[in-house]
Amino acid sequence: MQSLGRKSLERIEPHAVDAPENFYRSRWCLWTCRGALEWSFGDAAQAEQFFTRAQEASPFPGAFFCFGQLAWRSFVGAKKEPSPFEAQLNESSKHDPTAAQAAVLLRIWNFWKKQYPNGLFRREEQWLRDYLQAASQTPFVRDEARRLVELLDRMRRLNDAFHSAPRKRWWQNDGSWRQAWETQRQGSEILITHAEALLKEAGVTRFQTLQQPFDPTVMTAVATERAVDIPPQTVIEELAPGYRLRGELLRVAQVKVSL
Repeated sequence: MQSLGRKSLERIEPHAVDAPENFYRSRWCLWTCRGALEWSFGDAAQAEQFFTRAQEASPFPGAFFCFGQLAWRSFVGAKKEPSPFEAQLNESSKHDPTAAQAAVLLRIWNFWKKQYPNGLFRREEQWLRDYLQAASQTPFVRDEARRLVELLDRMRRLNDAFHSAPRKRWWQNDGSWRQAWETQRQGSEILITHAEALLKEAGVTRFQTLQQPFDPTVMTAVATERAVDIPPQTVIEELAPGYRLRGELLRVAQVKVSL
């Protein structure tokens, strides 16, 4: 088992890169895992060498401590040995990350969520949540999230146009043209679905407004209309969706309200 684990990581290493921001192919991540693996095999000296190389190559200390703690719990946790990352992890969490650092932490979060789809280790998961929550409130991150939401709005408006193809003329054979139109419509919907998934991964979620009581704290009424069998002050149409960034309001929804 030891030989197999080492050979697997050694086979991957030539394809790794030095760029610390390229998380999924970074040598610092590979070296962190290798260090935890060596420690689990009882080779503390070899593990320390890999940890040292990983920390020097990592984009910032908090990323190394975070990734190292999760790697440690994966490879060594079963032996219940104290982690060398615990104290540094707690110390780094006292300082809010910058936007660039938050992006790296988000990649770490998504990577380990894929490794553990039923949940991360409880303590580390809460630490990551708190760290990313702090990062999401920085003005730069919020501005970038708003720009992405506005881009998604434009994509939806473009997609809506594809649902109204020009009327068919009986004297023209336009079957191939209509097929091309339908292909473009389907492609547009795929792009929107992909964009929505990426925003959700980043913590940006759309909140429900239709048929909900009007809430001035998260909605702006831009139109009103008398409606039958609908209670007053109820949202009857959403003109622009509202979003939250990790639970905090990012953009209010624009709605039409019943009278």
